[in-house]
Amino acid sequence: MEFCHEYEEEVKCCRLDAVRWILETRALFGYHHRTAYLSVIYFDRFFARTEYSDGIPWLVRLLAVACLSLAAKMEECRVRALTEYYVEGFKFQTNVIQRMELMVLNTLEWKMGSATPFAYLNYFVSKFCGESRHKEVRIRASEFILAVMEEINVVEHRPSIIAAAAVLAAYNYQLTKTTLENKIEAVPSWGSLEKEHVFSCYSLLQEIPMFKTPKTTSSPNSLSADSSVISRAGIKRRLTFDNSNQMHKLSKP
Repeated sequence: MEFCHEYEEEVKCCRLDAVRWILETRALFGYHHRTAYLSVIYFDRFFARTEYSDGIPWLVRLLAVACLSLAAKMEECRVRALTEYYVEGFKFQTNVIQRMELMVLNTLEWKMGSATPFAYLNYFVSKFCGESRHKEVRIRASEFILAVMEEINVVEHRPSIIAAAAVLAAYNYQLTKTTLENKIEAVPSWGSLEKEHVFSCYSLLQEIPMFKTPKTTSSPNSLSADSSVISRAGIKRRLTFDNSNQMHKLSKP
């Protein structure tokens, strides 16, 4: 039990480190916010289907590079060369990154289109914010969406729920549950279940340190739409590497 707990903690820390690297690299490259979110979707989907035998920090960082590169190819008009993906403490050869990209594609069955919360921002801003502060709310909501990626497995939460919670938080971070539910009444297709999910996500956002002192990290390309929704499903696989930094095998347990 103690070993399992230590393993889970190591995985959690490595994921947090990977997400932060993705966010920093997105900002450095000037990629869209949705590109970062999509890369974390790939990351969490792949991680849910894969068991790592050893070398967790190294493997997770390589996976982060591959996922961001793939997301950029899906979303960006201009993508950076693999040689530009700098990872402190590691030096991944281009062919190793490409092999990891292929492994991600195969594991996810080449289903790479997925909606992100950014596709829903304009809709919820118009529903919840009246006629004022639209730009301000969209920018701040985008910041909350990026921040919450560090806290949750993004595949386990509907992008529309995250978007709604982020917009409400950006508009007013002191809403009561009753007030929040009244706001959500503006969405005709949502019922009590969606209200509970939005409130849960809203409450999580309130715990994020940047909530009360937001730091604007938006770029001109931040607020754009995405494509279709992908679900999390499938079989876990075992991923191992040898000591020469090459892919060794990917086999079903």
